[in-house]
Amino acid sequence: TGNTAAAWTKFIPNGYDRSFYIPLGVSIDKNPASPNFGKVYVSNAGPGTTTGGGNFQRNTPRGIYVLRADGVDTGEFGDGGVAWGGTLGPNKSCIGPDGHLYIADTSADLCYEIDPNDLSTAVQLIDASNKTDQQYVNSIWVTGTQAGGDRKIYLVNGRYTDPRVGLI
Repeated sequence: TGNTAAAWTKFIPNGYDRSFYIPLGVSIDKNPASPNFGKVYVSNAGPGTTTGGGNFQRNTPRGIYVLRADGVDTGEFGDGGVAWGGTLGPNKSCIGPDGHLYIADTSADLCYEIDPNDLSTAVQLIDASNKTDQQYVNSIWVTGTQAGGDRKIYLVNGRYTDPRVGLI
């Protein structure tokens, strides 16, 4: 809290349950009214064994891991039933106003919505009908909700040769 830290400060120590092979995305549910308030969602983009050695070495499959606010693994894990692409999916993520987790899959240039209470099922949000073959989905941000009819999904197009590079 406040601005007392003079430099980068580690608040949660290293640990077995905080060791991931390719962690490319992290989102925190910051809504105090949410039953998932404080939960941390880590996108592990590649399966493998961490190299921390000793007590920190573990096998981490590709998917979403859930930690408590204090960094302890809740044991919740899921891949959404998605065959995540390459080494960049799942990637950047955000928690939308509806409390759902939205995730970019940079390798496949897709994005997904996952209910944080059921990490076994994901809904694909874009496909060939609403994206171009030149589009790289590098990041995602969501405003509004589907139920409210005002949901907007913002994607960052990272393909530098695409004239539409940037926010789409």
